Amino acid sequence: MVMKSINIIHLVSGEQVIAKVTELRDKEGEPFCFLLSMPMALNLVPSEEGEKEISLFPWSPFSGTREFRIGFEKIISIGDPLPNVLSAYVEINQPVYPVLTPEEFEAFKKEINR
Repeated sequence: MVMKSINIIHLVSGEQVIAKVTELRDKEGEPFCFLLSMPMALNLVPSEEGEKEISLFPWSPFSGTREFRIGFEKIISIGDPLPNVLSAYVEINQPVYPVLTPEEFEAFKKEINR
């Protein structure tokens, strides 16, 4: 997988969020929180065919920022997204708020076109 920094975060609130995750460190090099860039809430919603579809929605739609610091104590687990979830996330965000560098985006496109 090309992108290791885009993860699904399970929060103590019960929410599942997909975001580009960066660990922030203090002057001594100790991690103190995560920075979530362009987080989107993940939900399963019924489709017209009666199946379940994945819905991605901005995690904090009324905020003027696209980056959020979140404490370690608010996170239950962090995992890798399924390929189709990662693709949907990148396709939604990359044109508006690039979550991948140009090099990462090129590698991502090559990987999904395999």
